[in-house]
Amino acid sequence: MAVSSIQKFVIAASGLFCGITGCRETVQSDEQASRGSAASSAASFCQYTWEEKPGTTDYTAFDSFAGRQYAKPDRPQNATLIGSKTQQSRSLCNKARFLKTCFDKAVLNSNSASAKTFRSWAAKRGVHPALALMAKAEQETKLGLLADLCRGGNCNGIGIGQIITAFDENGKLLSDNDRRWEGITFNILTNLNYSVRVLAVKTSQASSLWDLAYRYNGSGLAKSYADKVVGYYTNLKSCGLY
Repeated sequence: MAVSSIQKFVIAASGLFCGITGCRETVQSDEQASRGSAASSAASFCQYTWEEKPGTTDYTAFDSFAGRQYAKPDRPQNATLIGSKTQQSRSLCNKARFLKTCFDKAVLNSNSASAKTFRSWAAKRGVHPALALMAKAEQETKLGLLADLCRGGNCNGIGIGQIITAFDENGKLLSDNDRRWEGITFNILTNLNYSVRVLAVKTSQASSLWDLAYRYNGSGLAKSYADKVVGYYTNLKSCGLY
């Protein structure tokens, strides 16, 4: 799908396919340690959306598109999800477990119209909506491990969900100079909320999770993208998160 200059982004499917074996927990002691680590540090992430508390830079304090740090972050870059590389050594299951509260807030516990639309669509197709959003985020950023890649005024996407096209709560497209991109860039929950809005728009024509992922991507790599999202979703179902 071609992306206009006003949107300022180009589509690039990210990530490598993770086989089922590679995503499973293989060492029980490592899983237990990761659970303990997640319990002690996850509280600093996804406490607030950008709308609730501007300056909550829990995803990153660095704007890759502008090439500069955010002026008033609430934490140093090495304490953000991207800067700390918290997810680097974790398995898929433990990455998802660490951020589970974020996805619960954005999908399962949200009263927004888009979340309700997405939950309704998922329920009719036997899809778990939070796991579906996790699978997409794993494909896009390895659940918060891969930073935004921007060159020459173009980005592969923004934030944990790699947002390319953003809609407000009324379905209006955000312009490239809209200040709301700050929340999408720096804040996990806000980015996930915008991700759900885009997915909700796409559900009207999607018959399955594969079809939804295909329509969401919309590029020449859409088939491969959809295959990977479904693969990650299958792996995530085995993690015992819900």
